Amino acid sequence: MSKGKIAGWVAAIIVALILLTVLGKACGIIGGYANEAARVVSVENKKDQNYNIIESWEGMRVAAINACAAQKTTDTESMLLEDPAFAYAAQYQKISIEYNRRMDNIFEANNIIRPQDYPRDAPTLQEMQEEVCP
Repeated sequence: MSKGKIAGWVAAIIVALILLTVLGKACGIIGGYANEAARVVSVENKKDQNYNIIESWEGMRVAAINACAAQKTTDTESMLLEDPAFAYAAQYQKISIEYNRRMDNIFEANNIIRPQDYPRDAPTLQEMQEEVCP
């Protein structure tokens, strides 16, 4: 065999190895996306996300109820450094941000697996208080 033919075969083998490596990586990436898609729509993930959304919703309700109660309290003798109503409003805000984050994340609740009887966006504290406060 001549040197030119040997160099041609070596180049062909190198190109074939590079193509096989690229093809293998592409299959791995596609397989990773397929596995993640299967995980997102799995029953276990649906249960977890439903639990998290319901827990956040109930936390917002409790924070709103507590904020209502704190607003009605007029204890001027206590030496509180922070208004309890403000603290409950901050807690409500934190929970509603987490609720909305989950609803926006396609790998978490989003529209695919979220509980359908809960709103897409968390209500404001005032809206929640109108619903839950006497």
